[in-house]
Amino acid sequence: MSQQISPSKLPALIAVATFCYTVMPLASPIMVWVWVLFICAVGIAGARAFYDIPPLKNMTLNLFAVFCLGLLVVFSDDYGLLSTMVNLLVVACCLKFLMLHKKSDLHVILVVQIFLIACGFIYHQAVGFAIYYSIAICSLLYVAFLLNAGNLRSKPSFRQTTKLLIQTVPIAVALFLVVPRLPPFWQTPTESNTKTGLSESVTPGDIANLAQSADLVFRAEFNGEIPAPAERYWRSIVLDYFDGATWTIGSEAIANDNQPYLRYEGNVFRYLIMAEPTQTKWLFSLDIPRVTDVMSSQNIYMNQNYQLHANGAATQPSLYVLESYPGMKLDHYQDTLNFEKYLQVPNNTNPQTNAWIDSLNLANKNTLEIIQLLTSKFTQEAFSYTLKPPLMQNESVDQFLFDYQRGFCSHYASALTYMLRIANVPARIVTGYQGGQVQGDAIITVRQYDAHAWVEAWDDTVGWIRIDPTSLVAPNRLLSGLFSSLDDEDSDLIEGNELFRNMASFWGLKQLNDLITIANHNWSQMVLDFDQDSQRSILESLFGDANAKNLITFLIASFIAIGAFITFLFVPWRRWFSAGEVSADVLLVEALENKGYDKHVSETLKQFCQRISPELNREQNNLVNKFIDAFYTYQYSTESIKYSQVEACLMDSLNCLTKRKNKASNANS
Repeated sequence: MSQQISPSKLPALIAVATFCYTVMPLASPIMVWVWVLFICAVGIAGARAFYDIPPLKNMTLNLFAVFCLGLLVVFSDDYGLLSTMVNLLVVACCLKFLMLHKKSDLHVILVVQIFLIACGFIYHQAVGFAIYYSIAICSLLYVAFLLNAGNLRSKPSFRQTTKLLIQTVPIAVALFLVVPRLPPFWQTPTESNTKTGLSESVTPGDIANLAQSADLVFRAEFNGEIPAPAERYWRSIVLDYFDGATWTIGSEAIANDNQPYLRYEGNVFRYLIMAEPTQTKWLFSLDIPRVTDVMSSQNIYMNQNYQLHANGAATQPSLYVLESYPGMKLDHYQDTLNFEKYLQVPNNTNPQTNAWIDSLNLANKNTLEIIQLLTSKFTQEAFSYTLKPPLMQNESVDQFLFDYQRGFCSHYASALTYMLRIANVPARIVTGYQGGQVQGDAIITVRQYDAHAWVEAWDDTVGWIRIDPTSLVAPNRLLSGLFSSLDDEDSDLIEGNELFRNMASFWGLKQLNDLITIANHNWSQMVLDFDQDSQRSILESLFGDANAKNLITFLIASFIAIGAFITFLFVPWRRWFSAGEVSADVLLVEALENKGYDKHVSETLKQFCQRISPELNREQNNLVNKFIDAFYTYQYSTESIKYSQVEACLMDSLNCLTKRKNKASNANS
């Protein structure tokens, strides 16, 4: 029993290490019992590199596999199809490690790990993970080289594997650019616990829970001026129906999705949105949006609530180019708006609020005066902004306004919208995001903790007026972001807040974070979202017209270039053009023929030497074989070997043969 790593077990040990390396980023979708199996399988497979541990019997392993499949089926509803498939791959790899006893088993493990890497790209698409998984691929290729090295005297090195992988990068890039981008035949299944961000219904307190997450929502890259912090209201969903506890989208708003045609004018922001999947059709924009990307305009629409939406739920990252005109009034479609639905309130609810509104005698007030009177309650009383509001189940508006006076943005928006409707002012809630972190010179990153809700009230002279009651209680929320408006106890509730605090405190960390953000943004824009439009742009820049003839010409030229590059890499040009190097084997053959051994025309150098080896002594055989190995390695192997080594082996062989001949001549004399 040896504790040294056997060379024959080195590929298995590297495969185990790569398996651990590949699975770590997939921690979230993996079930707990699969983690237990993973630890046991890795421990046993690793121990086999040092100790002789027999594999499990096939019957035992088959029964255990059936048991594992049963567990996967039982938990599949809780985890969703995608996570279940990832767990299936991990379980398959673990079971294969438990029965590992021949080379073919290791080949199967390599293939399964390649699929796991592909799954990793589903969950992690940042440029850092592309580098991370490239290392895993390089390691798997190295294991494959070790398994298929055969009887070569020199085994391939990790450096050679890396070099070969780097040589394939230009080929991969060329194929990425020229291969036609076909639409997928199926969609990636979603997980049952997918994070969706904003919902089409809001109960006061929901957004407070959402704001405790630091997950990325979208990035906006501006071409020109960036909006000030107080202007960064990213509209997403408009809610107009209230049942006393929850705000939802009215049925008429859902059906009224006609594309409006507006006269856009005034100050303009031009930007590109790169959004994460939301599992809803609603998109993000500043007011008033206009879709300018040609392809996006065919699939993205704006309804009469100034909301952007797609044809279906956004299950994949999306990219669209917009213009926004913040100075325009939201006063369009007065003739088609149903103002009754913006005055709807449930019957017999929140009596304290109703009585207080009646006591204000608002009958002769205009809309702006009513808004000022109602919002003064938030400024004149001890309202506070918190991520931990008390539970308000019954008469939620009364409890918030008169009992607790503590809440998040959705509490303030819900209460003000309700009060405005009681005061006969049409009003609605808008949910979206407010603010965002500026990174670099042109990118704004918006995360879940930027989720926000505000109010829009209708005035006959100016249209919809944006009112943000949260800004009256926590003005820093608009100017400096969520963190500046919370106390330390609330700030600690936000995921990763300590990291963001450190980045804000240390200049170097903030700059590094900005660089990473910009790199990920460019990676997403140039690689992840590379589609038919991107290919068409390349063709148009090269040929001026993206017709079928130019496309075929481009494809043929690209494949010829790829073939020429492969030829340059793998054909030993330098060895063909060096007469001295080619004559090395000829010199040995001439030396042997001078000793009386004739080489047949059909024989290779190695076959010739093997035939006459019984007639040579031990030293001569060793030196001749050493030269043959060096010469063949230099000529045909991927291993790097200097020609001077071949020459040295040749000289040793010639000297030995000459020495033997001279001794024979002296003996005869």
